[in-house]
Amino acid sequence: MNLGEIYKWNTTKVVGYTTRDKYHVFICASDSSNDNGFLFINSVEWFGDYQITKADYGFLAYDSFIGCNSLIPYSDAEVAAMGPGQPVGCLSKDHIKGLRDALIGADSMIRYDLNRACKALADGM
Repeated sequence: MNLGEIYKWNTTKVVGYTTRDKYHVFICASDSSNDNGFLFINSVEWFGDYQITKADYGFLAYDSFIGCNSLIPYSDAEVAAMGPGQPVGCLSKDHIKGLRDALIGADSMIRYDLNRACKALADGM
């Protein structure tokens, strides 16, 4: 997987749902102390989320928002079980930079995860 690739998976990690189809943006790979990190794409904005448009990402049903409040962890085994397959899209370089700026501006993510996500995004700019 590469930075900014977007996958659509059925997940159990959405609060309030047993399972739900969600778009996931790949941010960073697992390492010795962390799982793979993803951000959800949501239909409504929460504080500081980053907007992307259907015009830029034709697979979206409507303009949407990349969540800036939590890095969603998936182990390598969980990713393999999802059968990651082909991404449905990939963030543009401009949106990778914009997302990094939005994460910093929102300042609502756990600091460790924020630093990890921002480093990965900065490395991809």
